[in-house]
Amino acid sequence: MREFRILAFGASNVMAYGLDDPAKCWPMLVGSAIQAEHNHPVTIVRQPLFIEGTDPGPYITKKLAEHNPDLVLFNVSGPSFALKTVANSVGRFAGKR
Repeated sequence: MREFRILAFGASNVMAYGLDDPAKCWPMLVGSAIQAEHNHPVTIVRQPLFIEGTDPGPYITKKLAEHNPDLVLFNVSGPSFALKTVANSVGRFAGKR
């Protein structure tokens, strides 16, 4: 039986920064719940993703091809996403300062 593969992208709460036990971060808990519910092996790969950086498209595409997941999870923090998108919107509206 092939394992069910989960690929999770995100920042600190995906990467378990600040937790004493990485098994307590939410992607690992999702994987554990799937494994318990379906009695099926689950592999979880966590990848850092910081939305305020450069275009994440090529990085995400590369990781998808590398891991061939059955499920992809994204977690983007509100402040980081808002800073990037609001700044771009304001820039288009008001011009560069």
